[in-house]
Amino acid sequence: MKPFSSRRLTFAAALAGILFMLMGARYVYLEEQGNFHAISPEKAYRSAQMDRDELEHYLGKYGIKTVINLRGAHPGDPWYDEEIATCQDMGVGHIDVKMSARCEPPAETISALLQHFETAPRPVLIHCHGGADRAGLAAAWHDTPPSCILSR
Repeated sequence: MKPFSSRRLTFAAALAGILFMLMGARYVYLEEQGNFHAISPEKAYRSAQMDRDELEHYLGKYGIKTVINLRGAHPGDPWYDEEIATCQDMGVGHIDVKMSARCEPPAETISALLQHFETAPRPVLIHCHGGADRAGLAAAWHDTPPSCILSR
């Protein structure tokens, strides 16, 4: 078996470095912009956890009236207290729904979330920690009739 030439090793290392830099740039981009996406413009948006400045920006820019936090209530945690204060300061409603990031939600949690989708002033911002798994699942459900989701 012929050993790799130094030219091939250099090329492989450069390619790995470029891929690593691209992955890092994507991560920084998502962190900086809050992984914010429209689900249905003017109705619903989803995102990752945001700090006060990011949250104020998106609440104001999109006229969001309700934040639905899928991480559950965490009084005393700085991220949670800051979110509550920001929503209060901006006159935005805040709803906590505790969904696990690792387990399928029980029917009661799904039912409560669907009820909030029906009654919460819109547009809503749905968020979890990273804005992917829980927020993505809730985004898929936000305009689906409850009978289609709960009839499993």
